[in-house]
Amino acid sequence: MASRESRQMRNAAIFNFPNTTSRFSARMNSSAKELLLDVLNNMSQGVLMFDSETRLLFCNHRYIEMYGLSPEAAKPGCTLRDLLNRRMKAGTFSGNPEDTQSGCCKASREGEPRAIFSS
Repeated sequence: MASRESRQMRNAAIFNFPNTTSRFSARMNSSAKELLLDVLNNMSQGVLMFDSETRLLFCNHRYIEMYGLSPEAAKPGCTLRDLLNRRMKAGTFSGNPEDTQSGCCKASREGEPRAIFSS
């Protein structure tokens, strides 16, 4: 039987967009930003977006629900490590926060957007 964590992670993604997110956001008008936020917040999957220094840019409502976090625990600006430590306390992450953050940092240094899906 699959663990609670592995069942949840089949429906979650972490995206790292080094050096592109702020430029993309600056070009969008407010109605386009609102539409994008509505779409992301109404997805059945959890979605996170981080900058190149693994600071949270966006976390949709579904991710917060899936992992038993409070909205305050997943505020923009918190680090990936902080978020994973909070998930460990909630019992929804059993991996190594250091390894996970290192993988995101490596992808950022390589200048490639990265999507992390776990099964």
